[in-house]
Amino acid sequence: MTDRRAEILAVCGGGRCGTSLVMQMLAAAGVPWLGTPVSGEDDRFRHHLDAIAQARGHAVKLLCPPLDPDNIPPAVAAERVAWIWLRRDASQQAESHGKWLAKVTGMPRPSRKHLGRVGNGLRRLNQRAPQRLQALAGHRLLVLDFEDLVDIQGRGGHRSAVAVARFAGLNSWGPATSKMLQCIRDRGPRGASCLSGFLEMDLMAEENDRGE
Repeated sequence: MTDRRAEILAVCGGGRCGTSLVMQMLAAAGVPWLGTPVSGEDDRFRHHLDAIAQARGHAVKLLCPPLDPDNIPPAVAAERVAWIWLRRDASQQAESHGKWLAKVTGMPRPSRKHLGRVGNGLRRLNQRAPQRLQALAGHRLLVLDFEDLVDIQGRGGHRSAVAVARFAGLNSWGPATSKMLQCIRDRGPRGASCLSGFLEMDLMAEENDRGE
């Protein structure tokens, strides 16, 4: 049986693919985690992974970069890591990246040509990363599709919550799954398509309001 106290639960992906949502779901279910509310990011792992041992027994969010599935640092390979890899339709993921970049920099949204190149890179990343992570000795892997994760009108959201609960060592038919499902917001008829607004920023604003 896996000793969860010695294992790192790493929620990872190429960004704009549901990693923040999964971190929120784990937190709601009572899984110990490291990071800030809503985004789930921890500055200790934002630019390098040398301090990854500090995450033992916790969930932590790791984005690419600094995580490079083709060049896993020895410090990470030496740990027992349960990877949750989030993937998304590459075109929609690239669109979300472009929208986010324009928002945080105040610059125009990248061109369609540039977003196409970003999408191609994300597509390759989503294909090879699970293979690289699966090959690490003593590590575990769960792959989730963003499109299923946000499907609350169908059964995709429920299946994803059950899978995450089981992977984290929780009772998948207990309150943990219900609490995880409550984190998933209705995205409306466009479903997994890139939205015009920023749900994550809205949630951050709500968190700030509660803290005041």
